[in-house]
Amino acid sequence: MLYEKYIKVFDNVLPLESLTSLIKWLNLQHNNKSFYQGKVGGHGDSALSEKVRKVELLDFSTKSTSLTNVHWHHLLSHIFLHAAKAYTEIFPYSRGIIELNQLNALRYEKTGHYRYHVDGGQGHRRTLSAILFLNNDYKGGELCFDNNGTDFEIPAKPSSLVLWPSNFLFPHKIKPVTEGVRFSIVGWMD
Repeated sequence: MLYEKYIKVFDNVLPLESLTSLIKWLNLQHNNKSFYQGKVGGHGDSALSEKVRKVELLDFSTKSTSLTNVHWHHLLSHIFLHAAKAYTEIFPYSRGIIELNQLNALRYEKTGHYRYHVDGGQGHRRTLSAILFLNNDYKGGELCFDNNGTDFEIPAKPSSLVLWPSNFLFPHKIKPVTEGVRFSIVGWMD
């Protein structure tokens, strides 16, 4: 099966102490209203966007005025790029991935979701996609790939990093969260 071959999971990429600190900091950022509502394609009206995607985002950047944000950007970038290097060693055709284009924290509350979509395409410099699971103390919110009309589900294991090609062969979704809050980090590499 295509998914079993090209979707790779790297376990225990972030120590438990760091994982806990990151979640505490993300909760603080949410309380401080630093997260913003995700849109479809980065634009569009809110009503349409929420039918397709209901999630809050926080950007990580080296240009942030928050030194803590910059710290997490550096640490998470290192983890994502290290995993991308390991991925390219498994699949030599993907060599040349040298840059992390975007890094965001995602926060899905009850009813939060993202319909099937692909990450790559026109206007996006995305070759490889990645999701780092931070917690699993919620219900729903499963990461699924479309496997000929059935869901191929990736278990939410804290500190596991999932990588896959960003192209049209890998449509994926986040099922609605039914209880609790789902935190993850997403990144795209080129």
